[in-house]
Amino acid sequence: MSDQSYEIKDLKRRLLAASSCVVSLCPDQFFDVLRGDDFSNPWLWQAALVDAVVAAAQPDQRGRAACPLCRSRTKDTNTGDPVGFTVPEGLAMHLRGSHRAHQCTVVKVVFERHRDRMNDA
Repeated sequence: MSDQSYEIKDLKRRLLAASSCVVSLCPDQFFDVLRGDDFSNPWLWQAALVDAVVAAAQPDQRGRAACPLCRSRTKDTNTGDPVGFTVPEGLAMHLRGSHRAHQCTVVKVVFERHRDRMNDA
């Protein structure tokens, strides 16, 4: 085995360990959907994940909530103060990374992990 192929194999192993750690740090209620054993259709998986996370969000009196997975919030456009995502629309956009929203890092890591597994298969 060449040094380069060993490095690639080692980096893949480390990346898998890091992405496993990301999933393990998430609330238990999302473990099954994050694991996503049936990843034959990634868009159905993503839709199921978005539905589960939005359903678990606990909006404040203004209808805003932090992301239950990555705990991030948006910033108020006037004050710059952190405020939650509007539920359900803003949170769903954050989870999908749609409409120019910064995608949830947990969803991004898990999605890329599963994509890599499908490519390796």
